[in-house]
Amino acid sequence: MNLPARKGRLAGWAGHLSRNWRIVIVYLALAFAIFALWNNILLVPLRMLTVFVHEVSHAFAAIATGGSVLGIALAPDGSGMCVTRGGNAMVIASAGYLGSIVWGLLMLGAAERLERPWRVLMAMAVLLALVALVWVRPMAGFGFVFSVLFAAGLVWASLEGARALHATLLRLMGLTSCLYGFADLRREVFARSPAGSDATLMAEMTGLPAWLWGVVWLVLAFLIAAAFMRGMIATPPSKAGTSAHMHRISQRP
Repeated sequence: MNLPARKGRLAGWAGHLSRNWRIVIVYLALAFAIFALWNNILLVPLRMLTVFVHEVSHAFAAIATGGSVLGIALAPDGSGMCVTRGGNAMVIASAGYLGSIVWGLLMLGAAERLERPWRVLMAMAVLLALVALVWVRPMAGFGFVFSVLFAAGLVWASLEGARALHATLLRLMGLTSCLYGFADLRREVFARSPAGSDATLMAEMTGLPAWLWGVVWLVLAFLIAAAFMRGMIATPPSKAGTSAHMHRISQRP
């Protein structure tokens, strides 16, 4: 490689690293804001979205393992439930927390990598609306109304806002989902798991303590997040039986 080409490549990587540090600063600022406002009414829509994502992850795991979904419910107090039939019960129970983190990471990746992140917002709006129509019950209840209104808000934002707004929304939703997943996994490890929680269900199925399943999921979550962040930093962005899974959001991440 000749000297000018090498200098050009080094300059490109220097710019890439500089951009990554700017992204880190942005995420630290957003994380601080989320922590500060966690119990504030302003964050309720994002918190409820994370509950929705958690329950939908159970539903998708049930479908993927040959089961079916009987219904999803969301409550104003931040609790949620996904009722499934058949499928692999252990995979379904594990999908809630890990799914929240994976969905969050995918949103963060879309915010940083895609030139048109509004398409992701539109796809999420369609997903919210479809899940509400097919699974969320009762149709006159809080969960259905929330899902439809949030979907309408995403459609409006994707059509009216600029790319900066689209990326910021994805960052907020993705980071909240990740923090929520890690916060609740921490609770499963260091506090007594409530009846009906995912870790409690796993303990009933396997005979192993709930806190141990919290540790297993927490380790897997860190490995998934580390692999994702390594990929984000290393690669410069291109230009172009019936079971009920209940959940309640943590009061603070």
